[in-house]
Amino acid sequence: MKTNSYKSCDQLRWFRPIVLLLLLCGCAPVGPQPLDHIHGCGDGSACGSAFPHGRWQFVHLIDFRLPGGSGGTVIGITVLDGTSLKCALTTTEGMTLFEATDNGELTIIHALPPFDKPGFAQGLMADVRALFIRPPGSPACGMIGSEPGCRFRNRDRITDVVLRDDGCRQITSWTTAGMVDRTITTHDCTLRHGYRLARSLVLKSQGKSSYVLTLRLINVQSPMDTEKQR
Repeated sequence: MKTNSYKSCDQLRWFRPIVLLLLLCGCAPVGPQPLDHIHGCGDGSACGSAFPHGRWQFVHLIDFRLPGGSGGTVIGITVLDGTSLKCALTTTEGMTLFEATDNGELTIIHALPPFDKPGFAQGLMADVRALFIRPPGSPACGMIGSEPGCRFRNRDRITDVVLRDDGCRQITSWTTAGMVDRTITTHDCTLRHGYRLARSLVLKSQGKSSYVLTLRLINVQSPMDTEKQR
């Protein structure tokens, strides 16, 4: 009986560290895949057409879904001019719910409840930048998995842009701790003035407050459209 007891204790002594190791591995952040066959990035790369250049105006129908199943639908108006942006949210009837500009400094022009909550404007502008504004710095290009892509490494995050076989892009950003921050999937894309314009975009935020934004393009304008007609 004593021998069996000693054996059981010895087995438990080995079993506990293994269980702890498995639990730690299961919770550990994965981080981005390796970037293989690294080379310089040209205009024809995934990064070259992933973000618009110059001045653009987008109007989207936005469906947002929050944890617990709550959500709603708004109209989003985004004006880009380089790295400067202006955003507005309206009801489908046209009433302005939120308006702000970001030229390196965030200015809230108008905000009705619940769009006046602390942190909402900063989070919204961060989402818009992730969707439409190229991250700072020089990317490295290569293969991410089996698809061509490019990687931006900045002080607070890593951003991968992958060009899929259907001509659309997938954008994934990670925190420096290796946790997924946002994923952006685009659908029904056409090349317009060097930019892969998507008719539909899905943004999933996986930070402290997870949510899903589905954007459907209603209208888009660019000064290059007028110049082309001349």
